[in-house]
Amino acid sequence: MSRWHGYYVRMHPQSFSSCKWGEGIVNLLKTTENLSGNVLDYGCGPGYLIDYLLREDVNCYGIDVCREAIDVTNEKYKTNEKWHGAFKIDGAPTPFDDNFFDVVTCIEVFEHLASGELLATIREIRRILRPGGIAFFTAPYASRDLEESLKSMIYCPFCDSEFQKVPHLQSFDVNSLERVLTASDFTVLFCQRLKPEDFQSSSRLGGSMALRSYYYSRDFYNHSKNRLNRLLDIAFNTRFPFKREILKQSGKGPHLCAIATKRL
Repeated sequence: MSRWHGYYVRMHPQSFSSCKWGEGIVNLLKTTENLSGNVLDYGCGPGYLIDYLLREDVNCYGIDVCREAIDVTNEKYKTNEKWHGAFKIDGAPTPFDDNFFDVVTCIEVFEHLASGELLATIREIRRILRPGGIAFFTAPYASRDLEESLKSMIYCPFCDSEFQKVPHLQSFDVNSLERVLTASDFTVLFCQRLKPEDFQSSSRLGGSMALRSYYYSRDFYNHSKNRLNRLLDIAFNTRFPFKREILKQSGKGPHLCAIATKRL
């Protein structure tokens, strides 16, 4: 995995998708009606998504390559009885048994992995996911950052080396993400471009008064719209992945969201 991970817990929290849109990510997961049991955040970082997962009364675990991130996360949630610890890994395999997890999330990790690491990670997630469980993946859609990253190298005088400003090694569209998951014996239930913020009920607000007013208005609109779609789904007994709540939002936004289950 790229060496930037050793420093990322010192990045601004808003650099993390799970900090900005953690509630939206969990709300997306809830549309599957399978958010229960043992849940792993693969690449948990400082634990922003776990904050929201623990509110859903599930047993939470985390793994990451960064020791500093693991220590921060374990300290943050050590008093929560549903928290079962974050563990440092150096790649696959992870320290979990086969078929252990009901849900595995992998948020904005794939784009940072070289091809061999990517395949190993997907296969490991499949191994630890139980039959009938779901895996939830996100990645930037057809990221321009990959091209820009190769152009924008930064020189470090202390180690006399260059590194990429934006450490993206992969770029995905709907077809390529589906293809890599299918090749590793996943059945893809849903894969579309989305804006996770469209599933928020409330944002971590900051900035000017005008910006906070915009966030409040956007979140109120999204909450009302999603609530109406949810009621329509209940009335017509619509099941995932055909729920209006997600289909109405599909095909737009900068993030690919894929939900998959292991093929037996």
